[in-house]
Amino acid sequence: MGTIPEGDKDMKITAGQNRRLHALLTQYDLMDNKEYIIECYTDGRTAHSSELEYNEAAQLIKNIGSGQMASMSYKAGDNQRRKILSICYQLPVELGFTVYDEKKGRRVVNMIRLNEFLNGPKSIFKKDLYRHDPKELSKVIVQFENILNGYLKK
Repeated sequence: MGTIPEGDKDMKITAGQNRRLHALLTQYDLMDNKEYIIECYTDGRTAHSSELEYNEAAQLIKNIGSGQMASMSYKAGDNQRRKILSICYQLPVELGFTVYDEKKGRRVVNMIRLNEFLNGPKSIFKKDLYRHDPKELSKVIVQFENILNGYLKK
């Protein structure tokens, strides 16, 4: 999958690319993290493979196929991000941090709601989850633990 001509930079992912991407995500057992991977890869522009640009899709397919996603999943702060996501699952459903995903047949973290909170007035740093550095994430974890403890005491 080479690059496309300069005039076609805005071209969206092709059906073939989308099939290949999903096959690789399944092969490397990354499908549960698909939205997170795409959101990180597009710098927050989208979490949906259908909204990838052609060149983004080509590069992502190349990186997954070459095993480079292993290093992506262990980048600085990812363990802390996973801790925050874990706390989201423990919070009451009515807060909206998790939603039921019909396709997956289970609850998943509502990344839109999470990022809205992290950018809102009650948040410390006012930025999306993937934009926090490890030092900031430590403080966000404390904030989420305090929220959880407040609900556990009720």
